[in-house]
Amino acid sequence: MSDAKLDVSAYEADVIEHVLVGRARARMLEDVRDGKPWNADLERGELELGATTYRAQILGTFSLQSGTFLWAWANPGSDGWTNSLTVANGLRARGAQPGQAVFAEASIAAGWVNPNELAYVSGELAGGHPVFVGGYDGGAAFLLLTSLRLDVQQLPLAYFPGILLDLPSVTMGDPRRLSPPGETPDRRRRCTRRFAERLGFAVTETPSSMSGTRSDGGFRVRYDGHGRIVEVSLMANGN
Repeated sequence: MSDAKLDVSAYEADVIEHVLVGRARARMLEDVRDGKPWNADLERGELELGATTYRAQILGTFSLQSGTFLWAWANPGSDGWTNSLTVANGLRARGAQPGQAVFAEASIAAGWVNPNELAYVSGELAGGHPVFVGGYDGGAAFLLLTSLRLDVQQLPLAYFPGILLDLPSVTMGDPRRLSPPGETPDRRRRCTRRFAERLGFAVTETPSSMSGTRSDGGFRVRYDGHGRIVEVSLMANGN
């Protein structure tokens, strides 16, 4: 099956619901990682991060040469990874559901589904596990740290601008299917709104902006004439 024929209609709703929450959790993991050396033992299902060892599951790998994401269960070397494949195999079963073909296709072109998007969504669907990206010569491995709980409700407000401005590098700007009648066609904007709502913000929108407020402060996103985010600012209470 070619990527162009993959049915991802139901997966689109998962992206709206989860991609930025997954990105936020990964941002919190960056503070834990803090430049520490890492080593993955896929036979044991573990990731060493500095002096600490976490239980880990591998989602898959991304090849810079081919520009594709390969699910871990499809990797030729996965025979000894039994302790690391539980999540990936569970997601593979999800691929049998209508509109979820991305989870059943062994290799996914990055031009169709961004591997970061897929990893963040997968981590949330699997139970809210932070995504660890381990780079190596020629690509990167995507793992979930299943024994590290990071509460996204504790995400510092100061991280919001970076997370939202990073959205274009995580997910494509246009939906891969037509939006329902009356729904904004910009999937990034829908991702942003749902992210803010899940973190407890009361959200208001205009054609050129989005604002969110909660007890500890708020944010404002400004869009250009093409619907692209050009500025994210934080607001103190009462502003």
